[in-house]
Amino acid sequence: ADRGFFRAAGGGFSAQMKAAGKSGARFLVILGEDEWQRGEVALKDSKTGTQQTLAPGALADWVGRTESAGDRVGAAPLAMLSALLDRDDPPAAPGEAIPPLAHWLYFLPTHRQSQVGPAGHAHRGEFLPPVTLPRRMWAGSRLEFLRPLAIGEAVRCNSRIAAVTVKQGRSGPLVFVTVRHEVSNAGGLCVADEHD
Repeated sequence: ADRGFFRAAGGGFSAQMKAAGKSGARFLVILGEDEWQRGEVALKDSKTGTQQTLAPGALADWVGRTESAGDRVGAAPLAMLSALLDRDDPPAAPGEAIPPLAHWLYFLPTHRQSQVGPAGHAHRGEFLPPVTLPRRMWAGSRLEFLRPLAIGEAVRCNSRIAAVTVKQGRSGPLVFVTVRHEVSNAGGLCVADEHD
């Protein structure tokens, strides 16, 4: 497991880096006077030797960025989910309400292969901020179901970056990006879905 290592003072920079390396820590967060003045931290991966700069203040500039996508609520994604779960659900009929959380079956990304990173997601720096940390995860959601979505209707998902927060975890720095998705039909807002 990755371990944290902290040394506030004592010895020069080289001695501190050597001590951190001996500690077995995978990621080293370097915050010296220069980094402090620029509002940055340096993140060094002791396994690969690579180093990158994180500027928490610059990430905050992404708050408020938006994107929008349209879709039509079809029966096929529900049938495919039923098959995946080995269920024998009856086919969804036009006008029938879809179950809660089924909105996740729509608005799927269609990025070209050259626009996709190693994790299968779009490169960061388009809609999501250019966080250069090595792992990506879904930390949680908050959902409001205001009215049902129905088979056959045209729907729109408007997404907005609501917050970007930098924290320090046991394994190194963490960046939480909160995105609010609002799914609407012709009658107005149906689902509000915030992802961290």
